[in-house]
Formats: sequence, C-alpha cells, structure tokens
Amino acid sequence: MRILIVCKANFEPSELNFQKNRAYIYDQFVGLKKHIHTVDVFFLRGTGILSYVKGAFELRKFLKNREYDIVHAHYGYCGFIAGLVSRFPVVVTYHGTDINEKVSNLISSFSILFASWNIFVSEELYQKAFRRPKTNFSIIPCGVDLDIFKPIDIENKELKKDLGRKKIEILFSSAFSNKIKNFPLANESFLMLNDFDATLIELSNKTRKEVAEMLNRCDILLLTSFSEGSPQIIKEAMACNCPIVSTDVGDVKKIIGQTKGCFVTKFDKYEIVEKMRIILEKGERSDGRKFVGEFSNQLIVQKILDVYRQVLFIPRS
Repeated sequence: MRILIVCKANFEPSELNFQKNRAYIYDQFVGLKKHIHTVDVFFLRGTGILSYVKGAFELRKFLKNREYDIVHAHYGYCGFIAGLVSRFPVVVTYHGTDINEKVSNLISSFSILFASWNIFVSEELYQKAFRRPKTNFSIIPCGVDLDIFKPIDIENKELKKDLGRKKIEILFSSAFSNKIKNFPLANESFLMLNDFDATLIELSNKTRKEVAEMLNRCDILLLTSFSEGSPQIIKEAMACNCPIVSTDVGDVKKIIGQTKGCFVTKFDKYEIVEKMRIILEKGERSDGRKFVGEFSNQLIVQKILDVYRQVLFIPRS
C-alpha cells in the first residue's frame, strides 16, 4: 500500500518541524509507516487563499508521475484541494477549525463531497458539519503515544527537584496568542487565584517529550477554548494523570467522563476558579490514565488502516 499524507504548513519552510508543528499528524505518520510500505508527506505551504491555489498546482504536479493507492488529507481545505487534483481515492480527516468556523465548514462541504471517505475526530464535530455524509465516514480521534505521555517517576532526581518548587504552575493549553484558545478568559480566571503563589504558563512550540514533562510538572491543565474538535492536550494530560479544568467544547466532556480531579465548566470565570481551587486545595493528581487506553496510537492507527482497506476493498488479514 502506498499512502500520501497532505497537510498545511502555515509557516516558512525553514521553520517547518513536522514533529512539533503538526505533531498529532506526525504521530499517525510514524504509526502508519510501521504497517505500510510507503507513506509520504506533501505540505501545502504558506498562508492565505492564494497559498491553496498555488498548492493545488504544486500537488497536481507532484502527483503527475507518482503512484499512490490513497491520498489522505488533513483538514477540509486540504481535502478540497486533494479532491480537485488527485486521480487517486481521497480520505479526509476533519480536526476542528475546518468545521467549527462557518466559511471553513462550507469549504469542507465540498471536501466531503469529493472524498472517498471522511473521518471526523469526534461525534460532536460530525454533527456540526453542514454536509453530513450518511455512508463512508468514521469517527476516529487522533491518538496519544502512551509511552511518552505517562506519569513520570517522582524518584527521578531532576523531576523531584522541579516538583519541590514552591510556586504553583498552571499550564494553558496553547500559545497565549491563539485566539480560538480564548486566553483572556484563562487569564481572568487565573488572576482571581490571587491567594495562591501561582504562575500561568503557555504551551507553544514544544516537542512531545517536553509537553509530557510539563504535564507531569504542572498542577493544572487549563483549557478555555471557544471551540475544539477532539483536543489532544486533554487526552495527553489524562495520560499523565494531570488535573484538568476545561470549558465544555468538542468531546472534552465525553473524554473526561468520571475522571477524578478533572472538571468541565461553562464559559464562566467564577466556575473555572472554583474548580481550580478544589484541585489546588486537594493537591492530588487525577486518575485519568486508566481512561485513555482507547486513544492509544496503536489502536487509532489500526482504525485508519481499516478505513484504507475499506476504500480499496482489501479484506483484513
């Protein structure tokens, strides 16, 4: 089987780090390479509408003298471009913004129409799609590397030193500048914790290993996003037994379920602060890891392979 993965790179080529900038897609890429003879990646580079027009011509040229069984595009815009120029079957995964934003949802409608198979990372995202396919679709969230994201032994000298710090650390789920992640609400809530010696840390441009270390070190993961698909950071935090306070977006409520030390709130700073206080006063880690086994990379990759087989009518061995 020969697979081409197509995704966007909204940054200069010199800044491209697949493992950092598109880590959740990179994880699938690595997992698929263990099972498939050829897995290549094509990046649509740049920003703005013109970058997609240019990318369509570049992708068409790239595919001209190459043979693939499936082109797997990530996000609706990329799926739309792949559907226009690919002579091979197209599978598209929708991650969040491509459905949650109205214009993107409209573009994704054409992507859904062109695709041989559509994957939505959560049922909630599927229900939001303007065009909901009745057949040839799956709900498959992105996976988590449970060998990287795990509770770290506190006997580790360096980590033990970090855990011995006096200041409380609250980890914001993304870069402060990411508007969809709603940093103003997180900051307003954090400032109300004025009776705790705490600091609010942004999560930006980190490797998987660095993120895992931060989730083990911090006291709370705080997610206040306006919208999400199936946020990776929630599953990663649970795998590390990190307490969570999150707004009710995407499939967060479903993922967290009855996990101890994790809370889903309204977009209300007073409720967010109340839940953070409960966590800080108890001073306990969550029990999230025992609930995330279904999101392991190995299981998710197998589900994607099943999709490929169905598209190509290949029986499972």
